[in-house]
Amino acid sequence: MVFAFGVFFVELLDKFQKDRATTVTVQALLVGIFLSFGVVSGALITKLGLPWVTLLSCILVPVGFCVSSFATRKEHLYISIGIVSGVGISMGFISVVVIVGRIFTGKKKVLFLAVLSASSPLAGLVYPYFLDWLMTLFYLSETFLILGAIYSNSSPLFILCWMNRSTITDVALSSRVSTDNTNTENETPVPTTRHKGNFIINGIQTLREMVNTTYLLLLFATAISAAGINGYLEVILDICRWKGFSKSRGLFAIVIFNIANTVSRLVPVVLKQKRGFNSFIYPIISTISGCVG
Repeated sequence: MVFAFGVFFVELLDKFQKDRATTVTVQALLVGIFLSFGVVSGALITKLGLPWVTLLSCILVPVGFCVSSFATRKEHLYISIGIVSGVGISMGFISVVVIVGRIFTGKKKVLFLAVLSASSPLAGLVYPYFLDWLMTLFYLSETFLILGAIYSNSSPLFILCWMNRSTITDVALSSRVSTDNTNTENETPVPTTRHKGNFIINGIQTLREMVNTTYLLLLFATAISAAGINGYLEVILDICRWKGFSKSRGLFAIVIFNIANTVSRLVPVVLKQKRGFNSFIYPIISTISGCVG
């Protein structure tokens, strides 16, 4: 939904009769909160544990969309969708990433993280037409209410985490012990009692370790790329209307984008299986394709 929300752009523009900058802020907040709140989501998982964070996610996402159906001003959507649902979606996504990191190791972890990453644009192949279909049958407010009901079906994520909380913790602990014995790096830290007790101190230490030139350059490049991609997805239907294209062509443009996005997220993990392959080729290809686009 985060990357398909641009389908609502024209409808929001017509309903609230606001300028484009005000209208696009709804998805800008949604995307921004979703991407940036991951740091807080990870810290909450360390502090509270996976089950409670997934429970918060299962509550916030449907509540945000259901409340949006009663919005009378664009500013109401800033809070309900941009902040409330954005925080909930971030918590759910980071929780699943942590689950994959704790259960799988080595190449399996890379594979499942790639599949997880590719699932969003893959769903984006259906979302534009599904949302457009809903809006042709109902008003915008009713569509938000239906989406809220659909997202309430995310509760099995919390149930699975709660029922398997001891198993996930045991796997994480054994993975940590194995990591210490083999002196390997880049494994997910395990939330122990000591970690929870020194929550703030550990956070500051982790932040200091992250602040290095390579990481900051990568973070900066990712931020610019994400902003450009999300900006395009937000106003793609408005661009098509400006160019005199039909709405169906605008929706198809989103589908084409998501096909390319899905493939590009799966290709790296396939190439990663090949020995001696230099991963530095990824940012080179990304830079060239971005500039050409």
